[in-house]
Amino acid sequence: MSATLTLQAACDVPYLSVSEVTKRIVRLTVANNDHSWSAARLPLNICLALDRSSSMAGSKLDTLKAAAISLIDHLGERDMIGVLAFDSKCEVIAPTTALFRDQKEQLQQRIAAIRTGNGTALLEAYLKSAGMVADHLLSHGVNEVLLVTDGGANLPAHPDPKEVAKHADELRKRGIQSSVYGIGADIKPFYLTPLSSYGGGSYTYLAGHGNAQMFQPRQNHLLHVVARDTTLRIAMPSGAKMRLLGDLPHSQDTLSIPIGNLSSGQTATLYVEILAATGQAGKSLPLNCTLSYLDNEDERIHQSLKATFVYADHATAKSAPRDYEVRQGAELVKMGYAIHKALYLNDRKQHAEAVSSLHQAISKIKYLSPAQVNELKTLAEKIERHALGKSEYLSQFHQAYRWQAMRKGE
Repeated sequence: MSATLTLQAACDVPYLSVSEVTKRIVRLTVANNDHSWSAARLPLNICLALDRSSSMAGSKLDTLKAAAISLIDHLGERDMIGVLAFDSKCEVIAPTTALFRDQKEQLQQRIAAIRTGNGTALLEAYLKSAGMVADHLLSHGVNEVLLVTDGGANLPAHPDPKEVAKHADELRKRGIQSSVYGIGADIKPFYLTPLSSYGGGSYTYLAGHGNAQMFQPRQNHLLHVVARDTTLRIAMPSGAKMRLLGDLPHSQDTLSIPIGNLSSGQTATLYVEILAATGQAGKSLPLNCTLSYLDNEDERIHQSLKATFVYADHATAKSAPRDYEVRQGAELVKMGYAIHKALYLNDRKQHAEAVSSLHQAISKIKYLSPAQVNELKTLAEKIERHALGKSEYLSQFHQAYRWQAMRKGE
């Protein structure tokens, strides 16, 4: 039986003012809540892009190789996998091949033999591994790059995050997802997270040397994909403007948001800010949403939902009960975006601009806890004093990433 996704909407306030422009928030949730779904799974087409730069020497590389070997143990004969190792150059350890028993053993032996080099040609490695996936693209299956690194790119030294996002977005449109693993304290997350955010995959940070089961959570999702090429489209009549909150790929005409693949038990949560012009009392303003996806039988499924606002006198619109859970969720997304902006400016030595942008965001907070607000103020103070340590930087970055994350259950 094909899996069925559910689409739900929740508004912070269902009323709009007849006499003033009104700002409202809509939370949209796409989910498949059946954790026990057990239909025949889709075949996988994966490329592992493994960092073997000098900083990976020792236990980091040994752990990574053990994790890759473990992943291969859990794949079947319908699956294909290729392996690329990179330092200053990229080496194809194994071209993409189906995983029959003898191929498994040979591939695992080649992975075990990987040795360290120098440099980190991150972008080149990503594009070449994506090319390996593209050469064997499955129309009825899951195609993904899994990239692992412990540092920032240095060949080139400072790839533009927008360029990284553009490549990931283009590959996603071709049906190739991108997931990335950052290991240790020397990663440069602004070069990594665009791969997953715009590539439709996942981002995982592992402190220390990683672990031999690092691929297992992602592996479980890949083996239980229930919907592919999932897209949410939102249309609203004239008299209103929409804005998708967070740094997520989308097109603005009719708001179109690519969600990608969803696995059993996984959800995607999005927040849309509505700015509605004045209107006549009693008139409705519908938010028309359409969810589209491919099920595991390659049938295109469409599901529609309408979230409706109603115009009322200003006093009613202002005093109506609020859904504070919706407002707090939206505010967390906004603050996650603000923290990332401040940390990015801090990376570029634009400390004054970073502090100013963070203070501006903090001044608009209404629904976060006092402890969360104080933590943000402390972050601004440390940026201002140039006292933000590496460990705290990564902690703040990853908390902000989680606040903005669309997918839950990974």
